[in-house]
Amino acid sequence: MMLRSFIAIACPAGIQEVLGKIQEDLKHSIGVETGRHVWPMRWVRPEGIHLTLRFLGEVDASQLDAIQGVMARASCAFPVFQARVSGAGVFPNRRSPRVIWVGVQSDQEILIPLQQRIEEGLEAMGFQRERQQFHPHLTLARIRPERRPKNEGNGRSLLEEWLLQNGQQSWGDFPVHSIHLMRSQLRPGGAVYSSLAKAELGKPSTKDQPV
Repeated sequence: MMLRSFIAIACPAGIQEVLGKIQEDLKHSIGVETGRHVWPMRWVRPEGIHLTLRFLGEVDASQLDAIQGVMARASCAFPVFQARVSGAGVFPNRRSPRVIWVGVQSDQEILIPLQQRIEEGLEAMGFQRERQQFHPHLTLARIRPERRPKNEGNGRSLLEEWLLQNGQQSWGDFPVHSIHLMRSQLRPGGAVYSSLAKAELGKPSTKDQPV
């Protein structure tokens, strides 16, 4: 059985509420309510926003135990830490934005080494290493490039103004105790996520860590 999955850090309810408010402010700023904006956008439900450490794609269920082992060995090497939601930006660039996000930073600079440890473990399993450099972020919305109008200057200028106002904004912080192996099931109303397993930070990797 194949499972569409990824490894991520879950956002607590309080941060999800903050992210929803950020989305509402963004919608207002770019004119979603008034129809001033010109880009068809797909907004991520706040309860579905995660800090993705590694997207795995379709994996065979027989690989799940090994993936959990990679997660456990990586997480045991790092202590519980604080993650800070800070700043905002777009991918790939402001001239042709496709993803709108807010950034995530960590005390003791743990996030990037943690992700790299996971990447190394997955590569040893046979997963191809990610080509793009890891940039910790939470996705707010995606712009559908195939449906963007030719005259998109107004939408770009409104988004750029919002980014200038919020590029250095601090949105709050939260403690990170564990990482999760998540399943993503695509449904007509959007993706539905469920946690298949978790690995707690700073815990021995020799024991199973069920959800």
